[in-house]
Amino acid sequence: MLRMRKNSCDQITVRQHRAPIIALECDICDRRTDLDRKVVVRQFGASLPLRQLRRRLTVGCSRMNCADSIDRCQARFLDMDVGNE
Repeated sequence: MLRMRKNSCDQITVRQHRAPIIALECDICDRRTDLDRKVVVRQFGASLPLRQLRRRLTVGCSRMNCADSIDRCQARFLDMDVGNE
């Protein structure tokens, strides 16, 4: 498990996340997604920051795209100590 500061998600890239599965979960939406890291690298590239990956995976979330531009989505990567940014 990677341990990092709360605001470091935008600095960590898919390349640095070495687990074979990237798990994203949102308790509010009751949604969980497990992604194969190799597929993510092929589709988005290894240099993509996890913060951008989170935004791409939650593009349909009404909490992510609020009218006031505040990100209220609570989607988080399960295998890291990184919360919402």
